[in-house]
Amino acid sequence: MNDCSQMYKERPLRMRFLRYLPAIFVVLLVSASSLILSSDARASGSFVQVDGSHLVLDGQPVRVKGTDYYPSNNPWAYMWNRWDGPAIDTELAAAQSLGINSVRILVPYHSNSGWTYADGTVNPVYLDRLKEFLQIAGRHKLKVIVTLFDWYSSFDPPGSEEDRNSTKYLDAIVGALKNDDRVLAWDLHNEPDNYSIWQGGEQDKVIDWLARMAAKIRQIDTNHPITVGVGKADALWRPGPNGVTILDLVDIVSFHSYDITTIDKDIANIKAHTVKPVLLEETGWPTGPACYTLPDYTEARQMALFQGMIEATTKGDLAGIMEWTLFDFKPYRSFDWESESDYYGLIRLDGSLKPAADVFSNEYKVPPLPSRTITYTPLTIAAVSPSDPFSQIENGMIYFPETGHDLKTGMRDFWLLEGGESVFGKPLSEQLLEGDKVVQYFEKVRIERDKDLNLKQYEGWPKKKMLEAVFRVSPIGSELEDGKFAPLPVAPTDSSVLFFKTTGHSIEGAFLRYWEANGGEQIFGKPISEEVTEVSPTDGVSRTVQYFENARLEYHPEKQGTPDEIQTGPLGREYLQAKHSCAGP
Repeated sequence: MNDCSQMYKERPLRMRFLRYLPAIFVVLLVSASSLILSSDARASGSFVQVDGSHLVLDGQPVRVKGTDYYPSNNPWAYMWNRWDGPAIDTELAAAQSLGINSVRILVPYHSNSGWTYADGTVNPVYLDRLKEFLQIAGRHKLKVIVTLFDWYSSFDPPGSEEDRNSTKYLDAIVGALKNDDRVLAWDLHNEPDNYSIWQGGEQDKVIDWLARMAAKIRQIDTNHPITVGVGKADALWRPGPNGVTILDLVDIVSFHSYDITTIDKDIANIKAHTVKPVLLEETGWPTGPACYTLPDYTEARQMALFQGMIEATTKGDLAGIMEWTLFDFKPYRSFDWESESDYYGLIRLDGSLKPAADVFSNEYKVPPLPSRTITYTPLTIAAVSPSDPFSQIENGMIYFPETGHDLKTGMRDFWLLEGGESVFGKPLSEQLLEGDKVVQYFEKVRIERDKDLNLKQYEGWPKKKMLEAVFRVSPIGSELEDGKFAPLPVAPTDSSVLFFKTTGHSIEGAFLRYWEANGGEQIFGKPISEEVTEVSPTDGVSRTVQYFENARLEYHPEKQGTPDEIQTGPLGREYLQAKHSCAGP
């Protein structure tokens, strides 16, 4: 999975989180426990090795059944910056309970991830966290594929400063773990074929870099096999300098596929080019968000994909299969909106299993992969910086138990400033990406902003002006009702009536007073009807209502003389039900 990925046929767009946290965190004080080996792992032959087209452990054939893992609360680079050893221990116990015997993790590169300093030196705190992860995985009889150079995109030439820094990175990480049999394999890079250099025609540069890094690892470590997880199978046999291919560089052939319609063809093509073990290193399908424009993002579709991928893996005699991902992610960990990237898990955030988890648990059985290396370091938790963006998002968050949704940050501030629940209603969704807009549905309206627009661009402005520059109420009234009501044939002459020439409709009386007192055109838009009598789809009561571009106002005679005489109607719920059928309670 890679931010540069092309959308495959039937493969959902999954972009990796592009922002990294500062690396200044305080690690909880731990006792000075040292590495303890129960035996010499190298001498005991407890490393996974390649034997023809299969993997073996202690001379016995083994298959990989794995998960591409990030913690549910701290995915992407946050796994390392917001380190939480006990939480990871709990989640990997869940992996073990599903019969999973391996886990793949991705180690970022460069100083903005926290993993390295500017001179390329590896941060020893982060290296200790990697060792701690191996300890946790080993406890649950999981071996670990460590993917290196995550987010590295320049594939620099030999002799360059970046090339020297890459060597420091390998010396530190591979050198520290070369005799640790909890490591299953080194994955040189995640989907290098989906980066701009490869896509731009400079494949030779990428393959040359991979060849040099593979050679460097083999100089350091003779125990662990090497692989490269490619995004598309045909990248494996694309010739580079001197005809060298990725197939030539690796011991285990790894590819990623989220397309059930092409998996058999991909496996057949790979098998035609190599006799090495083949691993389906990433596969999966999202099950949400619920209010999404692609209805195939469902648990039923996810289960069907797993059934098909397991069948193809078995029929193709692959070395194994690894799913993306173990748990769903907490919303807003991938983007500033709820994303399908948060819903690939086999396990929901509440700990319950999706149907695909049962399929993965029971339809692909493998033995565990225990290791002889044992460590006893106390598990640690990193202190959270006050500038941590997740904390900033959740500070002041308003949660609505009646609908199960939150209001956060700028959307929350706009909602509060412009009328709150009385004007907008409670939230019926999280923030979602629809086209080029981030939207959130409420009982009475939908609020939106342009995807690339944010409050930071207007820092220093008065708060109200800043919020109104970014957020606006969507014209859902126009989308649902515009054209339904004929404009007035003649403009009213009464000075107490406000007429809009552009829509051909007017406002007067109690509706006009409410409209003016609660934001006017900024919030409700222009009128697109006169006052009409309708039977409410919500409670079946006949009422006088008036439609506006962004909302519907309703007259409640039973509330006459009170502030609730005129109310904003539940048009947001009606629109959501009409467009998405996910309005909830």
